[in-house]
Amino acid sequence: PPRRPPPAPPPATPRRATDVATAEAEARRRWQSNLDKVFFDIDASLGERLAGLRQLLLSPGDVVGSLRDALLAIVAQGFADEGATRALDSVFPQGTLARSDLEGLLAVTRQVPEVMGDVFTTGAVMLPRVRAGEVTPSLDQVREALRDLLSPAGLSGVADTAVDGLRSLPRGFQEPTYEVFHSRSDFEVRKYDDFTLATRKRALPRTRHGLSAADPFSALAIHLLSGADGPNMNMTMPMHIRYNVSSSEPMSVSFLLPPEATAVTGVAEDEIDVSEAPGKLLAVRSFHGIATMAEVQRQYEKLVEALSPDEIFQPLWLGQFSVLQYNPPYTIPWRRRNEVAVEVSYDAQRADRLAAER
Repeated sequence: PPRRPPPAPPPATPRRATDVATAEAEARRRWQSNLDKVFFDIDASLGERLAGLRQLLLSPGDVVGSLRDALLAIVAQGFADEGATRALDSVFPQGTLARSDLEGLLAVTRQVPEVMGDVFTTGAVMLPRVRAGEVTPSLDQVREALRDLLSPAGLSGVADTAVDGLRSLPRGFQEPTYEVFHSRSDFEVRKYDDFTLATRKRALPRTRHGLSAADPFSALAIHLLSGADGPNMNMTMPMHIRYNVSSSEPMSVSFLLPPEATAVTGVAEDEIDVSEAPGKLLAVRSFHGIATMAEVQRQYEKLVEALSPDEIFQPLWLGQFSVLQYNPPYTIPWRRRNEVAVEVSYDAQRADRLAAER
């Protein structure tokens, strides 16, 4: 018998404009990720950089498309805030290292004059000071230190330290354990587990030259940096500074320690308090650059403003907030990671009611 013709294929489903736009955006995001890998990712290998460069050279249409979108945004809305933001999103979207570095550089240009203002206002310049009765190192000790520094292990350590200065988080960093409870574009709410704090018990002594390096908390910082309490007790934990909006002086300064840390050796017990802090619900806003007093105040006000509209999360202590700093002092300023945090309560009933109304 004669063979039946094969059935006709079903008609092709037309692609919606939103699908096409999404596919184009994903393609452009790929070239921007390759740009990060080639020029901005300090941990990318040579092979990854060469592969990223090859992909960049093979996708000129995606690059041109992003530049065209940026130009159209500026033409349509001008180089005001909205036009500039859309243009920036087209070329360097949120989440890319290039965008993060650019925002960090812009923040630093605003913060540098504020740093000078803080110095002249408070005199807070860290100058090395010798304690009374402290013995200066001998020539033999200096030679031994230089010999260790110039050894292969010492030079490798110096190289690793230098590279850490280019990272937003140093290698081996231990953040306190938390889960993201709620997330928005301008802040997130984290549910922290219990954590350990090493807190200075008394205020930093001040001199007319600034903060004295002989105070107990500076001694604690130097002690942790040396790793004298083992590989898990080093300065790869954030510094936690508590403020009240009514004063530029911190209420307390602490280091967050690993969970297994129950004591710190080499520091007087009457000077440093090591204690367990209960888990908290914190609203956190991240920012780049230098944590000047003016910048910290701006970020705190933005965080409180972002919490206000639906009032699901309410600050527990009005006017009190914390600053978390994650980087060693030699980190390049525009890659420094800072966060301002407020302890909040969660109104579950109000959240359910608002969700039902929507």
